[in-house]
Amino acid sequence: MPLPDEVTKDWPAELKSDPSLKDFKDVASLARSHIETKALVGASLRIPGKDAGPEAQKVFAASVAEKVPGIIYLPDDPAAREMAVKDAWKKLGRPDDAKAYSVEGVQLEPGVVFTEADVEAMRAAAVKRGYTKDQFRSLAKELSEARALAMKGEKDNRAALQRELGAAFEERTLAASLSAEKRGFTEDVVRALRNGSVDLKTFKAFDAVARGFGETRQVAGQDGGAGGKPTPAEARTQRAELMARPEYFQPSRAQMGVHETLVAKVQELNALIDAGG
Repeated sequence: MPLPDEVTKDWPAELKSDPSLKDFKDVASLARSHIETKALVGASLRIPGKDAGPEAQKVFAASVAEKVPGIIYLPDDPAAREMAVKDAWKKLGRPDDAKAYSVEGVQLEPGVVFTEADVEAMRAAAVKRGYTKDQFRSLAKELSEARALAMKGEKDNRAALQRELGAAFEERTLAASLSAEKRGFTEDVVRALRNGSVDLKTFKAFDAVARGFGETRQVAGQDGGAGGKPTPAEARTQRAELMARPEYFQPSRAQMGVHETLVAKVQELNALIDAGG
């Protein structure tokens, strides 16, 4: 129902027929709508035109920030834009001081520990890339996962090498690491060879060099042995050669001493094979 005639009787015809007034039923509702419209207009922002100068842009940016605190406004003026971008990154969590980057609260993988040097290196990378605090924590989490994966790889490599070398593990890894050090390889390579944390293919290459230059025999000699302890595979080969000798299964009376020596040696080899798995 439109406004009563006694209210609109003195209005111009075009005002009476205006569609925007058809839903008003009384003067009170019309007045309330007028007040709300005034308030809306007062709270609105006037967008600067194309020809507006830097000062108008600055006033508009301040008005936007006041009325909508979370919004990011980038003006066209280069200097103002640079300041706005800097402020935007600050709001997003990029710190002014690298010390504000922290690994506190980051759930590191089991066994992974970051030293102060590790954290400083990550901070330097974060500053260079302009990371926020959240991005820094994500970086720390990713590095923790990568380090845990590397640690697992080293552990698996060592286990595989121990199975391969058996009782000869200590001698062969020491000989390979000394050989690598002698030939100028990096400390990381030397350490990995000594720990047995390199992959099997890599170790075999260094092991072949050490054995080829007699360095493995030298290491074994320091431990009191002439040729060093055999690996399980080498022990099987030696055992087969000993058991193929006729004195092992069918010794003559004169060969009993040799037979007993062969049996004892085969037993030693069996123990090495069993220990190696």
